[in-house]
Amino acid sequence: MDETFKLKRSQADIMIDQALEGDPREICGMIGGNGAVASKIFPTANIDESDITYQMDPKEQFAVMRTLREEKLELIGIYHSHPETDASPSMTDIKLAFYPDAYYLIISLKKKDDPVIRAFKIVDGNVSETGLEVRAD
Repeated sequence: MDETFKLKRSQADIMIDQALEGDPREICGMIGGNGAVASKIFPTANIDESDITYQMDPKEQFAVMRTLREEKLELIGIYHSHPETDASPSMTDIKLAFYPDAYYLIISLKKKDDPVIRAFKIVDGNVSETGLEVRAD
């Protein structure tokens, strides 16, 4: 784990709150920033409305990409929740990981009172966990 993804406590809270509000369905979103440092969280709708899969609304994705360009940020992360399972990529998550440069963050709500976030790189079907640093605001 030589890479470490960095985000602020308030950014982690946005993702966790979205996951808790969306429970029992998976939620999803995008993360803008530079390198491995998050600047902005973009919650998006899960149009699958499923508890085991997610699919972002394409219109929201395009709007986020436009905002990233305007704010001179990059798409550095994609996140989603696992309402009942561990914060580890499923086979579907691995198969649908289309952004090799992005970090994939998974929020587990297996213990609702103690959500867990983990970060991964997924490249050509290969998964490697990266460090995750949640900093004070």
